[in-house]
Amino acid sequence: GAFVLLRSDYRASGLRLTLNWRRRWSRTVLTVFGVAMNIAVTGYLAQAHGALRVVYGYGGLVALLAMLPYVAGTLLVSRPVFQRGAARLGHRRSMATGLALVSLSCLATWLLFGAGSYLALALVMASFGIGSTMASSAWTASYLGAMSGELIGVRTGMNTAIGRTGDVVGMTLTTALLATVGSGDYLQRLRSEGVTEERIQRANEALNSLLHPATAGAVIADPRIAEYLLAGYRLSYLVAFERVMLVLTVISLLASALAWVGLRSRESHAVISVATEQNR
Repeated sequence: GAFVLLRSDYRASGLRLTLNWRRRWSRTVLTVFGVAMNIAVTGYLAQAHGALRVVYGYGGLVALLAMLPYVAGTLLVSRPVFQRGAARLGHRRSMATGLALVSLSCLATWLLFGAGSYLALALVMASFGIGSTMASSAWTASYLGAMSGELIGVRTGMNTAIGRTGDVVGMTLTTALLATVGSGDYLQRLRSEGVTEERIQRANEALNSLLHPATAGAVIADPRIAEYLLAGYRLSYLVAFERVMLVLTVISLLASALAWVGLRSRESHAVISVATEQNR
């Protein structure tokens, strides 16, 4: 009898250790996924708005209105048909599928943005909104469910911190990449035209003044030179923007694969499901 009790206690302790390990693993995967997801979403929205202004020549308000297809995509996910589909998929598949759609949307933006077709771009932005909202909703439910009910304050704070971390990294990373690639491409264009280093420096100063509203009309007397500089700037901006879209494609695709593989075990599902039931 004593042996049976000891064996039962041993098995119970082993089960608790396994569940605790699985819980930590699930939280780690979900944390990495959450940061990557917010990097992709924030980076895409911020840089797409900027590219609409520079490459397409939209004003600030028009560029903002041009992003409305993304909002329409997010609202579509709230419709009952999408909710039923997400319930059938489950959290893991919804997360993986949602970010896979985000990845495809970033890739499609890379392919279509330079073509100048806003209608095609609007459809891509709508699909991006659907994918990002789908992944975000499933991730929030999974992350909060993977933590104990008594840690409700901690889990809410962690959820917010992960989102803000992804936002900051996404904005900083994409802005730095856009500036680095864009300036490098612009410099290469001037050098390939045989422009001397002294004239390159003056061209950069003139371009910076052209881009500043306060001095845009008083820098260069010849409008043809100003148009040449601005045209090169737009082309370099487009090259840099396309590079950003490729990076976001890879980030979101890797995060999608992480959710699919890292949360595929039955133990991980059990940990999230049990914790979710306890939190209710």
